[in-house]
Amino acid sequence: MANEKLSRQNTESTLRNEKKLVEEKLENFKTEKVGLLKQIEDGKQELSLVRVKKDEQLKLIEDKLIKKDDRLKELEKEMEALRVDKEKVISQKENSLQEASGELERKEHEIKILQSEKFETEEKLLIEKLNSEKSDLEVVASELGINLEALHDLIKNYQRLLFAHKEHDRVVVEDSEGKIAKTKQTLLNSKVSIENVRKVSRECERLAALHYYKILKVSETATLEEIKNTYRKSLEEKEKANDEMKKINEAFEILGDEELRKRYDNGETIASDFDKLKLKILKLEMKALDRSSTLNEIGSAFCFTLPRGEDRSEELKNFKEEMIKAIKETEVTLRIRKENKKRGEVDSELNQARTVAFQEIEKSINEKDLKVEDLRQYANYQERINSSGEVPRENPNYPPWPNPNPGFPVRSNFPKTEPGRLVDEIKRERLTNDRLNKHISFLESKNKKLEEAVQSLKVVAPQTSWIKQFPFIGGKNQQAQVQVPPKK
Repeated sequence: MANEKLSRQNTESTLRNEKKLVEEKLENFKTEKVGLLKQIEDGKQELSLVRVKKDEQLKLIEDKLIKKDDRLKELEKEMEALRVDKEKVISQKENSLQEASGELERKEHEIKILQSEKFETEEKLLIEKLNSEKSDLEVVASELGINLEALHDLIKNYQRLLFAHKEHDRVVVEDSEGKIAKTKQTLLNSKVSIENVRKVSRECERLAALHYYKILKVSETATLEEIKNTYRKSLEEKEKANDEMKKINEAFEILGDEELRKRYDNGETIASDFDKLKLKILKLEMKALDRSSTLNEIGSAFCFTLPRGEDRSEELKNFKEEMIKAIKETEVTLRIRKENKKRGEVDSELNQARTVAFQEIEKSINEKDLKVEDLRQYANYQERINSSGEVPRENPNYPPWPNPNPGFPVRSNFPKTEPGRLVDEIKRERLTNDRLNKHISFLESKNKKLEEAVQSLKVVAPQTSWIKQFPFIGGKNQQAQVQVPPKK
């Protein structure tokens, strides 16, 4: 009995110990369960926070996309407005060019009318003076007892002698001199004093120089209308010859230059409307100069000379002033159009480079799961790059700048910006405030130096004008630039 009681006590003690162990394990399990539940709750809360954060980021991205779309639409509207304005400006300039061309043709027609009227007056005076001189000589010869037939022979032979000297015809010269000597001897044999013979000979020689019927190729009995028609016909033939010579010179200028010839072979137009205006003005000026030379040749026989260039009427002076003003305005317009075209090309390349840089930076920020706010005070990198005068990318196609100021370093001596440096910093996880500040300061300093260089270039650049190319506007030696057909 005692042994059974002892074994029962041992069994109960063992069971109590096991029960106690089971209860301890149960408590541990409950504690672990509470911890796991807490971790699950924390995970849920963290997941909800992450989800909210991602939703906010997604919303920001959507807002950015909406802003970019709006900005793109605004830019498209601005581009359309600029295109419309450009077309309006071009149409206005074309209209003004057409008006100037029409005004030029009208003035040219008026000048032709004035030239014709003035020439008729001069022509009448010349013919009247010629007839008066001849009549006076006949009266003097009659008083001296000289036969009029011998007088007319002297005049005729002196005319032949004059033209023979101009044509360098030795046979006619000798024949004319022989006939003149024979006529003089006949007068001396008719008891006319040698002084009177010499006096009449001098007058006949002077009158022969005034005899321009053979110059115009008309007879002495020709009417005034026939003389006018012959002169106009001669002018038309001369104008045709001048036009042909100008065409030949123009063809030689184009085909004689390799670059112009290549452009001509490619079908490009060499002369613009503006060049045509200049050619018309040169043609008009040459007509005035040719007319002045013709009147000088005719008037020299009457002992008077028209100063070269001073025979132009007031209309010609006013017309020239108006044309100079119109050409200056057109030249300024063409220069502005050319500068705007160059500036547009440079701005286009600059905007493309900036766009590529912005895309690379945004791509790197997204890959590193960063936000623009993480850049702190450099979050406005877009504004900084846009405000800089040069993006960190060199264009090898640009020629080197000239150095007008020896004290200022040339453009090639400037330190070159490493391409894509800001993007590389982000990719290599070295985006620090000091590096960003250093890079942006370098860009700003370079922009300032470039602006100073541009200002110095504008100050030192020589001022030239195409007006010096015209002989009737300025320059003593500019006549060499006008190709005048040689006189036959």
